This record gives sequence, structure tokens and C-alpha cells, in this order.
Amino acid sequence: MKLNKLILGLAFGTFAMAANAGTVVSGSGLQNGLDSITNGGSFLDVNADQHLPDEIWSLDGSFLGANRLLFELAGFATTNTFGIYDLGNTSNRLELFDGSASAGSAIVLARTGLTSFNIFGASSATEVTFNSVNFGFYIDSSAGAGGGVFFSRSSDNAGVGDAAHNNTTDHMIAFAGDGSLALAPLPYCPLCFGSFGAGEYILAFEDTAFPGSDYDYSDMVVLVESIAPVPEPGILVLLGMGLLGFGVRRRKLKLTA
Repeated sequence: MKLNKLILGLAFGTFAMAANAGTVVSGSGLQNGLDSITNGGSFLDVNADQHLPDEIWSLDGSFLGANRLLFELAGFATTNTFGIYDLGNTSNRLELFDGSASAGSAIVLARTGLTSFNIFGASSATEVTFNSVNFGFYIDSSAGAGGGVFFSRSSDNAGVGDAAHNNTTDHMIAFAGDGSLALAPLPYCPLCFGSFGAGEYILAFEDTAFPGSDYDYSDMVVLVESIAPVPEPGILVLLGMGLLGFGVRRRKLKLTA
């Protein structure tokens, strides 16, 4: 019995540690920005309530996913771009928002083939083919001094944050909806509230290179829906190994009973 508990404890403990390894957000810009579009003026805590996993994503069954730009509190706002990228080749990307996009801008991402993606309704000339049905999100701020191309999968980023920010390589954090909050995503209609529901996520980006960043994660904030996070393979393997060990232990007990 003690061995069973130890195996399960290690498996689920590993998962819990990964799920609680939040990124440190500095300043009040992100919190204030999200509070300002939340009915009642109080969004989730941007440090305590981050959602994990948040590095790898996939479209839901409709093969369509909406993306709405909520706000950009960034000096690079007029040149920043946002989109999805191929996890097997970070240079293979599909841009969804260019520098001209502003708060309230919306676009629909479509899966158009086995591993192909495009903007819904766009010419086939913009279609991209990835190595997988899964993808990551990116922000490109390379047009500005100190900027670069930064990815949702932290291992794809080169710079390392300072000690106060846990030497992070994470340039994107996420928040998950559960229906308990209502948001007003249209700047021209501040009283147009809609439920921030299950299957919806807010992605918040830091657009300057580490360690010289301000770590505010308010440089581009996007609401996505019908796009779901995919658990990282390493976590699933560790969890699976723990459950496998539990199963083997149970079988041995049965055979010796």
C-alpha cells in the first residue's frame, strides 16, 4: 500500500509541480488592462491564476478558432505581429494580426487540411503546412529595438530572464475561462459583456528580450476560442509511468494473493 501511494504521489506530484510553475508578472499593466474589460472590474489574479499547460495548442473539432485582440500596452504596438508557428520549424509561421491591428480586431484561424492552416476566407496563397496538427503562438516584435520573435513554447526562446523572475524563458502566459466572469472585448462598446467561458483563453505576451525586459506581459493580449492547450508530452509520460507502475504493483499483489 505504501508503494502504491508513493508511485501515485510521484506521478501526480510531478503534474502538480508543472501546473503550479507560474511566470512572475511585474507591474500593474496587465492586471489593470484585464480588470478594465471585466464586468465588475476584477479579473483573475495575473500571477496566481495562470493556466497551464499553455505552450502547445490545437484547434477543436470545428477546425475553426476565433482570435480577438483585446489590447496592446507596448511601444512596439504598431509593428508587433501575432500568429501561429510550426513546432517542428519555428520559421514556418502563419501571421494572424499585423502591426495595423488594434483593440477589437478579430480573425478566424482555419485548419484546411491534414496539417495545413490558413486564415478563414483567405486566398490559398497564404496557407501553411506544419509538421503536426498542433502549433504554438508567437509574437514578432523584431521591428523594434530590443524586440525579437518569441514563442509560446518556452524552450523555443533564446533569452533567459533574471533571478527575480525565476530565470524564465516564458514570453507568453494564459488564462482560462470557466463562465464565472464576463468580458467586454469591444473597445467601442464597453458595456457589451459576454461570458468568458470554457474553451476560451486569454494569451498575454512579453515582447522584449530577456533579461532586459520589463516582464509586464501586457504587450499583446489576445482572446482565443475553440483553440485548446495540449498537455506537454513529458508530463504525460511521467504521469503514464506512474500509473503503469501502479498497475504493475496491483497485478503482482493479485498474483501473490
